[in-house]
Amino acid sequence: MGVILFAVNGSDVQVNWWNWRPTVGLLHRNGLLADEQAARCVSNGADGKLSEAEAVAVADFLDEVLGNLPADTALGLDGSRRTTIREPLTMPVTDEWYQASSEWLRQFAVFCRGSGGFRVS
Repeated sequence: MGVILFAVNGSDVQVNWWNWRPTVGLLHRNGLLADEQAARCVSNGADGKLSEAEAVAVADFLDEVLGNLPADTALGLDGSRRTTIREPLTMPVTDEWYQASSEWLRQFAVFCRGSGGFRVS
């Protein structure tokens, strides 16, 4: 299960919560999402949105982050770098399971740049 990002230009992208939560956290920690906006982006049905200008700013920021992030790493929920290799899923699920992969962040940057803005569903 995850979220769908619906772009103004008509495209969409699906992302699982494992990648989405640390992505929103990264953007929030770096001032690209305000508190309420970040909260809406990680709550189902809360009408999270980014304008075209905000989406382009996110893409520019992610391009900078990705320039310093090796392809085989991910960003954890707390922003720490780690390998994308995970242990098999066992209970209980902890914050350690949330990782925004560099592959996802690249895909998201491209989506943001061409989206015209988007809403989170």
